[in-house]
Amino acid sequence: MRKRTLAVLAATIAALAAPGCLRAYVFARLPQPVMPPLEAPAGVGSLSAEACGACHVDTYAEWKGSQMARSWTDPVFQLDFAHQGAVYACRYCHAPIPQQQPEIVTGLSSLRPVRGVGEANPAYDEALRDEGVTCAACHVREGAVEGTFEGHEAPHPVTVRADFGSAGDCAACHQSPAPPFAPLDRPLLDVVAEWEAWKANTGRSEDCVDCHMPVVDRALTAWTPAREAHRHDFPGAWSDEMVGQAIRVDEVTRTEAGVRVTVTNLAGHRFPSSDPARAVTIRARLATRDGHDASSEITLDRRVEFPSFTERWDTTLAPGETRALDLSFPAASLGLSTGAEVAVYWSRLHNAIPAVRALESTPTLLHSITVAW
Repeated sequence: MRKRTLAVLAATIAALAAPGCLRAYVFARLPQPVMPPLEAPAGVGSLSAEACGACHVDTYAEWKGSQMARSWTDPVFQLDFAHQGAVYACRYCHAPIPQQQPEIVTGLSSLRPVRGVGEANPAYDEALRDEGVTCAACHVREGAVEGTFEGHEAPHPVTVRADFGSAGDCAACHQSPAPPFAPLDRPLLDVVAEWEAWKANTGRSEDCVDCHMPVVDRALTAWTPAREAHRHDFPGAWSDEMVGQAIRVDEVTRTEAGVRVTVTNLAGHRFPSSDPARAVTIRARLATRDGHDASSEITLDRRVEFPSFTERWDTTLAPGETRALDLSFPAASLGLSTGAEVAVYWSRLHNAIPAVRALESTPTLLHSITVAW
């Protein structure tokens, strides 16, 4: 039996060794389009957010200022996209509607670099592409506008789905594995699985929208009554206020070797999460009697090398985790210290390539705590 198993394995490897077979194998395991073909709802006539904004004025304004609206045009993404070789699969989440895709990819022409092959998309709309994750990406299915409310004299078909906006709707783009053969310890984008772990660790049950689409009481249109709805500015990693709420400094104490800072992850997933470029740095500065300050820092991040997808380390905080971080100092400085100032800094581009990292002038100060001893 063992000899037969080895023979089958050898035959499989030999088959994959053929260039065409290997490309087909990899293509089938790379991200696929996350959305079905869409048609504009009757009465709207367009998949553009501007058409939606004619009636849903407040919601459109919020979306217009969000990262969802900038998911394709954002200079951070565009620089990184070009650096990574403009891999076609990135388009599936940054501009997910089929009409936003310039080509219909049916296979790979090369593996290094990854290059798709296919045909031009006759329905391609460049202006729609630039809208990124536009209203229709979430709300339009089968020619109707999908949501959780019944239509109130709506000028278009409405489909009510009780679980609309649940984590399953977010998973297509926020839970995505790395390419085949990538030496990663967990998926590259692992947010939904992290959220599941958060629920198990904390016993809580809030969904993605509870944090990232806060409840607001307002009218959906000018002719409808006010009711409980959700904001559409999608605060997250690009909101300093929200990031600051994701980490708490519980305690700062002196130890024999330095300073211990205890922090807690208050986010509904790992912190930092998602893009491995992100990092949080805890820096302690000693105040000394002779006026010579000393500092030490620890960075919490997930370091993944591209394009090999090699994972070097992952020191991010697990969902609900409280961790004691020990920052070391020279004995002489510690002996003269009268206290410490602890600062928590947030960097969205800490691990990005230099050209991208240059877009972030300085890390953001989230918290600052001063203690005396």
